[in-house]
Amino acid sequence: DRMTITGDLIRLRRLFMNLIENGLKFGQHVAVAYRQDGDDAVIDIVDDGAGMSGEDMARAFDPFFRGERSRNRSTGGIGLGLAIAESAARAHGGSIELRNLEGGFRARVRLPINEPVLPGETPREDWVRA
Repeated sequence: DRMTITGDLIRLRRLFMNLIENGLKFGQHVAVAYRQDGDDAVIDIVDDGAGMSGEDMARAFDPFFRGERSRNRSTGGIGLGLAIAESAARAHGGSIELRNLEGGFRARVRLPINEPVLPGETPREDWVRA
Protein backbone atom coordinates (compact mmCIF):
# COMPACT_ATOMS: atom_id res chain seq x y z
CA ASP A 1 0.00 0.00 0.00
CA ARG A 2 1.13 3.53 -0.76
CA MET A 3 1.02 6.36 1.71
CA THR A 4 1.64 10.05 1.10
CA ILE A 5 3.59 12.23 3.49
CA THR A 6 3.66 15.93 2.72
CA GLY A 7 6.85 17.64 3.80
CA ASP A 8 10.31 19.00 3.24
CA LEU A 9 12.07 16.42 1.08
CA ILE A 10 15.55 17.37 2.30
CA ARG A 11 14.62 17.11 5.99
CA LEU A 12 12.72 13.85 5.48
CA ARG A 13 15.64 12.35 3.56
CA ARG A 14 18.06 13.46 6.30
CA LEU A 15 15.78 11.99 8.99
CA PHE A 16 15.74 8.53 7.40
CA MET A 17 19.36 8.55 6.25
CA ASN A 18 20.57 9.43 9.76
CA LEU A 19 18.59 6.55 11.27
CA ILE A 20 19.65 4.04 8.61
CA GLU A 21 23.31 5.10 8.81
CA ASN A 22 23.23 4.73 12.61
CA GLY A 23 21.83 1.24 12.19
CA LEU A 24 24.64 0.31 9.80
CA LYS A 25 27.24 1.91 12.05
CA PHE A 26 26.21 -0.08 15.14
CA GLY A 27 24.85 -3.24 13.52
CA GLN A 28 25.55 -5.33 10.46
CA HIS A 29 22.06 -5.31 8.95
CA VAL A 30 19.21 -2.81 8.79
CA ALA A 31 15.59 -3.50 7.86
CA VAL A 32 13.01 -0.82 7.08
CA ALA A 33 9.28 -1.54 7.29
CA TYR A 34 6.25 0.74 7.20
CA ARG A 35 2.55 0.52 7.94
CA GLN A 36 -0.42 2.79 8.37
CA ASP A 37 -1.82 3.38 11.85
CA GLY A 38 -4.91 5.58 11.62
CA ASP A 39 -3.81 8.91 10.17
CA ASP A 40 -0.12 8.16 10.70
CA ALA A 41 2.61 6.42 8.77
CA VAL A 42 4.72 4.28 11.11
CA ILE A 43 8.19 3.52 9.79
CA ASP A 44 10.45 1.10 11.68
CA ILE A 45 14.21 1.10 11.16
CA VAL A 46 15.55 -2.03 12.88
CA ASP A 47 19.18 -3.09 13.18
CA ASP A 48 20.91 -6.10 14.70
CA GLY A 49 23.29 -4.06 16.87
CA ALA A 50 23.71 -4.14 20.63
CA GLY A 51 21.24 -1.34 21.34
CA MET A 52 21.67 1.46 23.88
CA SER A 53 21.87 1.59 27.64
CA GLY A 54 18.96 3.20 29.47
CA GLU A 55 21.21 6.11 30.44
CA ASP A 56 22.21 6.70 26.81
CA MET A 57 18.62 6.30 25.60
CA ALA A 58 17.50 9.12 27.90
CA ARG A 59 20.02 11.47 26.24
CA ALA A 60 19.96 10.08 22.71
CA PHE A 61 18.27 13.14 21.16
CA ASP A 62 20.49 15.67 22.95
CA PRO A 63 22.69 17.58 20.49
CA PHE A 64 26.34 16.45 20.58
CA PHE A 65 25.57 13.41 22.74
CA ARG A 66 27.42 10.30 21.59
CA GLY A 67 26.61 6.88 22.98
CA GLU A 68 29.89 5.68 21.46
CA ARG A 69 32.41 7.71 23.45
CA SER A 70 35.76 6.76 21.93
CA ARG A 71 35.89 10.09 20.04
CA ASN A 72 37.18 8.07 17.12
CA ARG A 73 35.68 9.49 13.91
CA SER A 74 35.69 6.02 12.33
CA THR A 75 33.30 4.71 15.02
CA GLY A 76 31.10 7.72 15.58
CA GLY A 77 30.07 11.15 14.41
CA ILE A 78 29.76 14.31 16.45
CA GLY A 79 26.45 13.39 18.03
CA LEU A 80 23.99 15.33 15.88
CA GLY A 81 22.36 12.57 13.82
CA LEU A 82 19.54 11.67 16.22
CA ALA A 83 18.99 15.31 17.23
CA ILE A 84 18.57 16.25 13.55
CA ALA A 85 16.29 13.28 12.91
CA GLU A 86 14.06 14.15 15.87
CA SER A 87 13.93 17.81 14.84
CA ALA A 88 12.84 16.80 11.33
CA ALA A 89 10.16 14.44 12.67
CA ARG A 90 8.77 17.14 14.98
CA ALA A 91 8.81 19.73 12.19
CA HIS A 92 6.48 17.41 10.28
CA GLY A 93 4.15 16.84 13.24
CA GLY A 94 5.70 13.47 14.03
CA SER A 95 7.93 11.72 16.54
CA ILE A 96 10.68 9.14 16.95
CA GLU A 97 10.68 6.40 19.57
CA LEU A 98 13.81 4.38 20.34
CA ARG A 99 13.67 0.87 21.80
CA ASN A 100 16.04 -1.98 22.47
CA LEU A 101 14.88 -5.30 21.04
CA GLU A 102 16.05 -8.81 21.69
CA GLY A 103 19.03 -8.99 19.34
CA GLY A 104 18.75 -5.46 18.02
CA PHE A 105 17.48 -1.92 18.18
CA ARG A 106 14.49 -0.10 16.69
CA ALA A 107 13.86 3.51 15.77
CA ARG A 108 10.14 4.02 15.13
CA VAL A 109 9.18 7.13 13.18
CA ARG A 110 5.56 8.28 13.26
CA LEU A 111 4.48 10.92 10.71
CA PRO A 112 1.05 12.20 9.71
CA ILE A 113 -0.14 11.12 6.26
CA ASN A 114 -2.47 12.74 3.75
CA GLU A 115 -2.26 16.13 5.40
CA PRO A 116 -4.92 18.12 3.59
CA VAL A 117 -4.31 21.48 2.00
CA LEU A 118 -7.26 23.74 2.80
CA PRO A 119 -9.22 25.28 -0.08
CA GLY A 120 -7.56 28.46 -1.22
CA GLU A 121 -4.21 27.54 0.38
CA THR A 122 -1.08 26.86 -1.57
CA PRO A 123 1.42 24.30 -0.23
CA ARG A 124 4.83 25.70 0.64
CA GLU A 125 7.19 25.58 -2.34
CA ASP A 126 9.90 23.76 -0.38
CA TRP A 127 7.48 20.96 0.62
CA VAL A 128 6.75 18.02 -1.62
CA ARG A 129 4.62 14.94 -1.45
CA ALA A 130 6.98 12.03 -0.81
